Amino acid sequence: MVEGQIQIVPHDRCPACWGEWDFKFKNRECLQCVATLGREVKILLDTDLCPHCEEGKVSMAEPLDPKEPTNLDAVGGREWFLAV
Repeated sequence: MVEGQIQIVPHDRCPACWGEWDFKFKNRECLQCVATLGREVKILLDTDLCPHCEEGKVSMAEPLDPKEPTNLDAVGGREWFLAV
């Protein structure tokens, strides 16, 4: 999602400008347009698998996988929404 609008893009592209932007959870800003994951850009999940490790479970009530060591809300805001 970009500014509230759903954008469907390949995983290695920026949904705001279509510039190259791979590994968004590690590289949190697009180098072409400076869109930031967790602020302007959010990932819409269609499963309850943790988007980081793909093993743990996440939900709107429990947005953080207990296996993940960091609170991702503290580094720029929640970067994903769970589609229900």
